[in-house]
Formats: sequence, structure tokens, C-alpha cells
Amino acid sequence: MNFNELIRKASAANNAGRHQLAQQLASQAISLEPGNPNGYGELASACVALLQYEAAEESCRQGLELEPDNIWLIQILILSLNGQKRFEEALPVANSLIELIPESSHSHLRKGWVLSGLSRHEEALDFFRNAVQLDPDNSHTHFHLGVGLLNLDNSQDAEPHFRTSLKLKPDDASALNNLGVCLQKQHRMKDAALAYKAAILIDPTQDVSKSNAKYAISQFLSYGAILAVLIQLTAIAAFFVLYASKLDPAIKGVIALIGGLLTVALMAAAIFGGRIIRTRQLESADPQILAIYKSLNQDRTID
Repeated sequence: MNFNELIRKASAANNAGRHQLAQQLASQAISLEPGNPNGYGELASACVALLQYEAAEESCRQGLELEPDNIWLIQILILSLNGQKRFEEALPVANSLIELIPESSHSHLRKGWVLSGLSRHEEALDFFRNAVQLDPDNSHTHFHLGVGLLNLDNSQDAEPHFRTSLKLKPDDASALNNLGVCLQKQHRMKDAALAYKAAILIDPTQDVSKSNAKYAISQFLSYGAILAVLIQLTAIAAFFVLYASKLDPAIKGVIALIGGLLTVALMAAAIFGGRIIRTRQLESADPQILAIYKSLNQDRTID
């Protein structure tokens, strides 16, 4: 195969997620034309996807020696430096990208990523907002603005951006998980749990969504039970404080037994009420999340 055929096949392999094959093809292309930056770009793309950040960086730098203003290689270099947590080194590279393509949302997103890595979250937010303004119909710009707001613990302002991201790309497991985080921070546990469950259906490997879902469901089911116990115990304690000296011991025992039974009944009622999230109806569930869940899982109940 000639250089162009190898590059075409390497690009197709990267797009199909066959990154090891892309590495092999790109390496062959570089051996044929070491002076062409496209080979280094395909190789670096494959390396980043395989989390081989040092190899990606090396490939980017080799390509940039040939073409210093290659936007594709600069973007991959930022990713490779971020992956190595070398954010200080990534910052001037991100600045150069904005100088080259100031009207591109991609350059502002990458600058925001680097600033977030440096824990400069307020500054990062400005660039994420710029990205949304430049490309308001892009799910990624809204997603990253939502993440930036969550980094500042602003779940209420982050929520609408994750919702917009999901309107544009409903099968985004990360956006669903982060929407769940927003709802959980606002103590909307039932809807948070449903968002996490939908995220797991899209990507069963998302351990963070599984962990979040278990927590949200446990909190949702326990709130009513805990409240019921506290109310009942308070009532029993108040009764005994006021009337204990006037009652026969046998009557006290009966009252205590009745109080215990009532406590158990209230706990059971609270837990049963919480189990609405496991029914098919979910009349009070968040409409957007419920629609996504049903589209993913039409033939199953929520378990």
C-alpha cells in the first residue's frame, strides 16, 4: 500500500475504535513518508485513545517539527499533556491554539480543560462559556460548561447545560451521570437515581454511575423511614414523660408494644412509598430523564 492508502485505512481504523490497527498502519505510513505530518497525526490519535500519552506527545512533536501550525497536532498535543497531568506545559500550547483559531469552540474548550487541570476553575468557566457562545448547538460545549459549573459546586446552573447536552445527544452516558450529580446535590434523589440508571444502560462499564445510583436510591428510600422513626420515637418519649407516673406497668408495656408496631408500620409505608421508582408508571419522574430511560429500556421495569 502507498502512503495515502495507509493513512486512509488508519483514519478509518481510528474512527472505528480499532486503535491498535491504526497504530500499525500509521507507523507504516510514517516509514514511507517521514516528512508528512499526517502520519504522525494518525499515530498520535491512536496513542491518545489507548491512553499512551507519552507516545502521543512524541508523535505530535515530531509532526509539529514539520508543520508548527498544524491545528490537528496541536489539539492532540494538548490532550497528551493533559493526560500526563502536565497542565503547566499544556497552557502555552492551548494559548497558541486560540491564537490560531480564535473563533473555534474547540480551542476554547481545550483552554478550559487545561485551566481546570490547574484548578483555576473560575478562569476555565470563561472559556467554556466562550465555547457555548461560539457553538451553541454542540452537545460537548454545553457538557463542559456544565462540568465547569459543577467544579464550582454550582449544580443549579450546571443542570440546564447537561439537559441541553442531552437534548442534542440523548445517548451520552457522561451527561446523564453528571445530570444525576446535579439532581443529587439538590436532594432530588429519585430523579438522580433514574439518571444514573439510564447512564448505566448506555454504558454498563460506568462504575461511577453504578456507585452513584446505589447511593441515590438508598438515600431516597431511607429519608421517609428515618423521619417516620424519629416522629414515632418523639411521640412515645413525650407520652411517657407526661403520663408515665400515672400508668399501670402493664399498660405501659402495651403502649410501648403499640408504639413499636406503629414505628415498623411507618417505616414500611415510607419504604413502600419510595419504591415508586421501581414501578412502570413513574408519573412524577423527571420527564426528560424518563423519556431517555424508556427509549433505552422499553421492555423492562426499573429495578
